[in-house]
Amino acid sequence: MNVQPAPRAIVVGAGPVGCLSAMALAKLGWHVTVYERRSDLRATSLQLLHSNTKSHPRQRSINLTLSSRGIAAVQAVDSSILDRLMSHAVPLQGRMVHCSDGTVARQQYDRAGHCLYSIERGLLNLLLLEAACFEFEEHFDLCIGADGSHSVIRRDLMQATQMEYSQHYLSHDYVEIRLPHGMDRSGNHTFLLDPDHLHVWPRGDFTMIFLPWFKSYFPDLCSLFDEKRLVQDFQNNPRSDAAHSMVPFYGQGLNCALEDVRVLSILLQREKDGHNPTVITRVLDEYSRTRHADLIAICDLAMESHLKLRHDVATWTYMIKAFIDNILYAISKTGSLVDLSQTISGPEVPSGWIPLYSMVSFRPDISYSAAKKKAEHQERLIDSIGLGLGALSIGYAAWFLFSFVNNA
Repeated sequence: MNVQPAPRAIVVGAGPVGCLSAMALAKLGWHVTVYERRSDLRATSLQLLHSNTKSHPRQRSINLTLSSRGIAAVQAVDSSILDRLMSHAVPLQGRMVHCSDGTVARQQYDRAGHCLYSIERGLLNLLLLEAACFEFEEHFDLCIGADGSHSVIRRDLMQATQMEYSQHYLSHDYVEIRLPHGMDRSGNHTFLLDPDHLHVWPRGDFTMIFLPWFKSYFPDLCSLFDEKRLVQDFQNNPRSDAAHSMVPFYGQGLNCALEDVRVLSILLQREKDGHNPTVITRVLDEYSRTRHADLIAICDLAMESHLKLRHDVATWTYMIKAFIDNILYAISKTGSLVDLSQTISGPEVPSGWIPLYSMVSFRPDISYSAAKKKAEHQERLIDSIGLGLGALSIGYAAWFLFSFVNNA
C-alpha cells in the first residue's frame, strides 16, 4: 500500500500565533516548519524576560490579555496547553479609571462576571513554543505568515501578485514605564495597584510626557515611582513596536489572530482531502471571504476604543450610556454560547441585548462584524432613549415653571 507523504507547511514567525498555527496544522497531519529571525526563546530562558541590560534588553513587560475568543481558539487546538496557560494568567474583572483629580472609578467588564485574563507575553510565547516541535525543511505546500505588521510574507506576495495594501499610522506612540513592586507588612512583594483591574488614566489627546507634566496629570502615580527610574524608562525604552497590525486599544490583536487559526483549522477539517493543492486553494479563498468583514470590523472598533480609553471613559455621558446598556442587558434574554469546536461562529443576528464589550471579549460565537452591526443598532436605541428622557425632563421643567408663574 502506498503511503502518501505528509504535506509540508511553513509558518513564518514563532510568536504565539505562529506556534498555535503550527500546532493546529500538525494536528491535521501536516509536516510543519517554523521560521523565526529572533534567537530561540527556549535557549535564552525566562531570566531574560526580566533583565534590562545593554547586552540583553528587557523584553516588553506589557501583559497580553486573553479574552474568550483567544481562549476558545487555544482550546479548539489543544485543551491541555490551555490549562497550562490559564494557571499563569491573572483574571481582570474590569477597568480602574484614574481621574486627574486623584479619584478612581471601577468599571466592570461584564455584569455576568466574565473576566479577561492577563498573562506575560514572554511566558505565553514560551509555553506555546515548548508545546510545538519543529524540524527544518525546504519545500512546502502551504505557508502561513505570522510575522507581524511588517510581514516579509506579505511583502513577497505583493511582488508576486496583484494585491492591494494600505497602512495607516496613529499620531501617538507608546513607551513602557515599569511600576516597581511594593512590600507588605510581612516583607513580601505585593502589588501597589489593584491587580484585578486594567488601570486606565484617560487624559485626552496627549503626545508627549515629561516629569513636571507627569506630576500635574498623574499625581496618584508619582508617589509610587522613583523619579530617576521614571526618566530612565522614558528615555531608554523603545517607542511602540512592530507587532500590531491593528491598534492595541481593544486588547483583541492576539485574540483575533488566535481566532484566525481556529477558523482556518475548521475550514481544513471540513475537507475530506484537505491536503490536495486544489482543495487548499479553495479553503484559503473561503477563509479570506469568511474573515475579511470581521477583520475590518475589529480594526474599526479598536480605533474607536482609542478615543474611549483616552477620554470617554471618564465622562458622565459614557457612564450614563453604560448604565442604560447594562440595565437592558440585565433584563434581556440572550442566547447561550454556541459550541465552537466545529463551528466558525453563531447566528449572524445574536438574540437579546448584549453590550459591545461583552460581545467582543466574552462571546466568541458572535463574529466581530455581527457584534459591530448589533452594537450600532443598540447605540441608536440608547440615543433615542436619552433624547426621550431629555424631552420629558424639559417638558416637566417647563410645566413646573409655568405652574409656578401662574400661582405666584
